[in-house]
Amino acid sequence: MKRFMVSIHDKEYEVGVRELGDDDEAPEPPAPGPVGHAARAPVLLDQNGGAVTSPIPGVVASILVEAGTAVRKGETLLILEAMKMENDIVAVRDGVVVEIRVAEGQSVKAQEILLLID
Repeated sequence: MKRFMVSIHDKEYEVGVRELGDDDEAPEPPAPGPVGHAARAPVLLDQNGGAVTSPIPGVVASILVEAGTAVRKGETLLILEAMKMENDIVAVRDGVVVEIRVAEGQSVKAQEILLLID
């Protein structure tokens, strides 16, 4: 495994990358999280990073925080509507919201960064 430093918004994160050989199979992507209100399936880009991504494609129904808001792990940050269901997107760790990258009514793709927590 090779180690790299990735810079996101002037903050550096160490990540590990493993090259797949001819005999290796690419890992299966994770199954989507539960669907419905109170689904909790945010994804971190990195163990030390605070990027919260969309677990599934959908539309941002409402944003419950703003930049500068202190949040606690498990706190709902925004509501994502997908397949006529509301999904709570929650903080994966304690921190402060440093940037919101989406707006209410915006369509998002799976794994798109919604906001950053520092």
